[in-house]
Amino acid sequence: MALTPRQAECLNFVREYIDEMRGVAPSLEEIRVAMGLKTKSGAYRYLSKLEENGYIRRQPYVIRSIEVCAPDALDIAHKHVLWALTQGISMGDVMESIFRPRTSDLKQAVIEVALVWQDLEE
Repeated sequence: MALTPRQAECLNFVREYIDEMRGVAPSLEEIRVAMGLKTKSGAYRYLSKLEENGYIRRQPYVIRSIEVCAPDALDIAHKHVLWALTQGISMGDVMESIFRPRTSDLKQAVIEVALVWQDLEE
């Protein structure tokens, strides 16, 4: 499943926070404040979805245990393209949303998957 803009915002905040704090993850309260949410349960839901999709890992009952994962770029690209096709979203919009991550491996994987899907559609 592709990230929604708010999920991407949450993931970027967590990634940047961990980078700035030398490996210390943000608390739910810090995520809540950074994203302008009213409750910590909203932050928890975003983290749960990110974890479900493989973008982060957490240890149960351990505070500040968020770890940003580096999922296989080709797998992420495939999920984005497949999701776009099932939702009727244009490939250009999907490509734009995927190019936000920092890794060039992901960009190359998206291009490869998009070309395969384009060949299948023709």
